[in-house]
Amino acid sequence: MALKRTALVGMLLLEVAGGTGRAELPPYVYKERRERAPERLEIKVVSVRTRTSDEPERVRVDVTAEAEVRRVHRSQSGLKQGDVVRIKYVVSRFKEPIAGPSQVPILKPGLTCPAFLVKDQKGRAYAPAAGGTASRP
Repeated sequence: MALKRTALVGMLLLEVAGGTGRAELPPYVYKERRERAPERLEIKVVSVRTRTSDEPERVRVDVTAEAEVRRVHRSQSGLKQGDVVRIKYVVSRFKEPIAGPSQVPILKPGLTCPAFLVKDQKGRAYAPAAGGTASRP
């Protein structure tokens, strides 16, 4: 269980990588992004929906998860214990290996984990606030 929790911590800290050829960032960058994340929560994943599309260079998986806020450490958007949040992100499974940060694994219903999030531009969902394998504690 501790290994799953540690992996999930890393997963929620991962930034959705859109471009190819991005290099891994230094560990201090991920720490700074976690510290600046507007939302620092403990969540329990309630449901997960995925939509997969095959693109020329990758298989794109759009992930939408619903999660219950179990504990609030910090929330600029005013989240409270018991609130349900929508978390949206993209997992890219590249057909040819590329350099760059690790991909965000797909969340699983029932898992409880820390989350460092930022509200999306439309204000309807949240996304991971920081990323990369170096972000794992």
